[in-house]
Amino acid sequence: MKSRPICELQENEDRHQQLEKNITDIYDYKTLLYVGARDNRFLFGDTFFSFDYKITLVEAFKKNCDYLETLDMIDEIHHLDILELNKSSLINNKFDIVMWIHGPEHVYKKEFEKILPSLEKITNKHLVLMCPWGEYPQGAIYGNSYEIHKQAYYPEDFEKLGFKTSMLGTMGVDGSNLMACKKLNAQLV
Repeated sequence: MKSRPICELQENEDRHQQLEKNITDIYDYKTLLYVGARDNRFLFGDTFFSFDYKITLVEAFKKNCDYLETLDMIDEIHHLDILELNKSSLINNKFDIVMWIHGPEHVYKKEFEKILPSLEKITNKHLVLMCPWGEYPQGAIYGNSYEIHKQAYYPEDFEKLGFKTSMLGTMGVDGSNLMACKKLNAQLV
């Protein structure tokens, strides 16, 4: 595995370590679809950029898109609710890595399970999901109703769908992280 820049925030550093421990070849590819980001949360973006990834971003909240368009590291931005993926031109693309970081909790399980085959279809190598581990209520923030937490997730929710899971922190406590990863077109190690 290649080395990466040192991250400034401990929470982010822990999540980088979690990601790298579970997907040792995470920085060995070239294309990334990143679902959901805002001005103060684009976790891993700078790292993938430093490894010369072509970064495509999907974001539902227009104000976030406007800010993210100012970042040189993003090659393409699609103002799109991920639940509408099948209606967009992105469904005809393939990305080495697809990451939905702290996003699944913003949709109900039935919606997540409905969109999952589409996320898998556009993933060449690794599909990576992160969300709070367990119940963590949150309302709209920054005027963005897409930030509302609609669903709590637990490891078994993803494991039954073929994902490998890893947790950080304490279930139901601020800062906890449930990562679910699935290697596509190959067996999980």
